[in-house]
Amino acid sequence: MLLAFAVVGAPLLILVGGGWADALAGVFLSPRLPFAVRVPTVTPNAQQLASLGLATPTLQHIPAMPIEEMGPANFWERLIGVESIFGRARRSLEQEDYGAAVVDLDEVLRHVPEHAYAHYLRAEAYMHLATMQRTQEEYLRNVEATLADLEQVIALQPLASGNVHYLRFLALDRLAGMQATRLDREYLDTLALESLRLAVHMGASEPFAKREPVLYLTYLGRCNEAMDETRALAVGVPPEDRSQAGIHNLYSAAYRCAGDFETALTHMDRAIQINGIPSRLFAKAILLYSLGRLEEALAVLTDIIDDDPYYDGYRYYFRALVYEDLGQPDLADADMQIGSMNSWPGSAIEAYILGRRALAAGDTDSGIALLQDAEVSMERTYAGLLERIQFELASIGAALLEPALSVTYAPTPFPTPLPTPTPHADSADPSLPEWTVHRFAIEEGTGPVAIHPGQNVFFHLQPSQPLETEATLETLTVWLLLMDPGPYTISAEGPWLYLWNRETEMWNPFLGFLAYSEVEDPQPYVYPEGDMFLVAEGRDPDISYVHKIGVMLTYRRPDGSTLTVGAAYPYAP
Repeated sequence: MLLAFAVVGAPLLILVGGGWADALAGVFLSPRLPFAVRVPTVTPNAQQLASLGLATPTLQHIPAMPIEEMGPANFWERLIGVESIFGRARRSLEQEDYGAAVVDLDEVLRHVPEHAYAHYLRAEAYMHLATMQRTQEEYLRNVEATLADLEQVIALQPLASGNVHYLRFLALDRLAGMQATRLDREYLDTLALESLRLAVHMGASEPFAKREPVLYLTYLGRCNEAMDETRALAVGVPPEDRSQAGIHNLYSAAYRCAGDFETALTHMDRAIQINGIPSRLFAKAILLYSLGRLEEALAVLTDIIDDDPYYDGYRYYFRALVYEDLGQPDLADADMQIGSMNSWPGSAIEAYILGRRALAAGDTDSGIALLQDAEVSMERTYAGLLERIQFELASIGAALLEPALSVTYAPTPFPTPLPTPTPHADSADPSLPEWTVHRFAIEEGTGPVAIHPGQNVFFHLQPSQPLETEATLETLTVWLLLMDPGPYTISAEGPWLYLWNRETEMWNPFLGFLAYSEVEDPQPYVYPEGDMFLVAEGRDPDISYVHKIGVMLTYRRPDGSTLTVGAAYPYAP
């Protein structure tokens, strides 16, 4: 009899009539039992920070709970003990009683802190509560609580579904909007963009999630990337399809980012003709203003505000700027007053208006200070306005401020393994991430393993001896065998396998059935040294007892002969 063992401790979840089976489904790819992995403290991607002109800072990290504190002891008793409370929390969410849901989920997580789905539901509740708060402090507290719970979900389940990453993207977007400087906003926007891409890759249910990265690229001033992605998204969209409105909106944003305001306006008009939602009308007003068509910009802004005069104070601030340029400072003052009552304190546009007035009145010091404040906080979406402020400061010999990054948020990292420099399967390598919990020689395969429901088990496969460097990889076959029937409950579905794509730096779903399959394009999944990384995810409510996961690589030598590395599938036809 083969001995099965669990790589990361997690108790068996027995699903009984409705209740927990429903509770653990939904946002996740399958019913899941949370499990623990050790996640190292990380800093943001250095390349991303470099694009913002930043050094890599040391940031705080919300760690996963240690494995020894989350073991299987009494798990079933704890789970059953809070089942009724968890059910009540879900009903509260359905009834939009988010405060009551948080109270009950607090109690659930006090007894079962490793319950990832409860963390996710509490994050949803906090996010709803954030939109209902009337003070900046309460809003910020709820957004931060949302992120804290989502970090726990991702730490507990490194391959959490796209909906988890999408909610984190939304929370990061809200947090970015609270920042006083463009530097802090763009740092958080960079992280939001990363979460958005993960959401798309891992399967978010939001239908237009694939399009949203373009807008964030424009927020970050990455105009060429925004244009390239927009062109790719436009391929295959029928001309008569209403979703063309979204495509034209993206083209408008990309052209605006590049400074081509006329073409941006043309695309925005086409988007509005199909679906003239307020956000697009506001974007049109910005473009009209940037083109010097102030009266037209004023008319569009007034129509937007008259249709819905409440909240969204930024509209009033921008109309105040138009009034100021039209020589109507009294109307500008009135709009700035209304804007201050419908938004959080602090407006780059207000600082800009007041700075210009101070300079005109001969108060140079105050004028420069206000323009510097406006420049350091002005968003790129106000087409050309940031550049105008920078030009006006330069024209009077004033320097730009250089604020330091003040944000201390760092996300739980998505697993991104690296190969060992000198491959040898039985050698220790401290450079490997801590979640790479199992290493095997490719020639032998993984050996037996028990995979619990929802568990992600990480494997690092590598040749026991260095490969011939001149050989060219031609084929890759991946296979999986379950245990022979016996005292074990054999999973009907078996685990799902993900392969690490070293080119896209993503985990790609590959094998979801009990067989073997050849990878169509093997190059991105195998490092030059022959290393491979894969994850087995428990997809069944029962434990999957795996006999072996194996791979077979074939290489072509310069002389035409074949080099075979790996373990052959024993039942290959």
